[in-house]
Amino acid sequence: MENKKQSGEGASVAHAIKTRAKKYPRLYVALHRIFAPSFGLLGAPSLRSLAEGIFKKNAEAKIANIGSGVERVHPRVVNVDIFPLPGVDIVARAESLPFKDASLDGIFLSEVLEHILDTAEAVREIRRALQSGGLVYIRVPFLYPFHESPGDFYRWTLSGLRYLFTGFEEIKSGAAGGPFALLQAALMHIMGMLFSFGSERLYFFMTHIGMVLFSPLKLFDILLYPFRRFLPDAATDLYILFRKK
Repeated sequence: MENKKQSGEGASVAHAIKTRAKKYPRLYVALHRIFAPSFGLLGAPSLRSLAEGIFKKNAEAKIANIGSGVERVHPRVVNVDIFPLPGVDIVARAESLPFKDASLDGIFLSEVLEHILDTAEAVREIRRALQSGGLVYIRVPFLYPFHESPGDFYRWTLSGLRYLFTGFEEIKSGAAGGPFALLQAALMHIMGMLFSFGSERLYFFMTHIGMVLFSPLKLFDILLYPFRRFLPDAATDLYILFRKK
């Protein structure tokens, strides 16, 4: 087969650069929030606000941020990741969580589920570890480019997430990045294609330069906030907050 993209040198370069950048957690998180083609002002709750809400109801609550990376969303939230990155408290996989049955009051998986090959097993683990009435927050890409770090396997609609989490009660859902963020994502990859001259390394760098150059476009999604109920039809990212019955 001629098309070997979505693997090989390009993916290795991307993963290596991201891993190195994550040695500087605050800088990495800040740059991701500023330039990545998604948006935090379309109604998606922040992980910190969710954690504070859970702790307000129960001061002894336990929350796990699965696939946390280097971001510390709250001092009392346990960071779980498959890599021993700065800020990671427990190295483990979502398919095999090191928590007792019904021991967690909250579980966060933000921009993580697409990187888990066996999502059904991950959901079973979430169901097992979460106590009745506990909250699970999911954020996933919908119309978002391939981003292997280290793998990228799936895309979901809100309907697909509801099916995946059958038996959970939906509290809130919506888009975390609208059509203008989608336009940014498309243009950055077009730029990468046009100026890579067949080089995977150059494609990676030019795509990320395009991400920075076109990042102001996503600000225009604010204009669409009054029409946010339509945004999931053309969103870069979707979010959904569930409660375990």
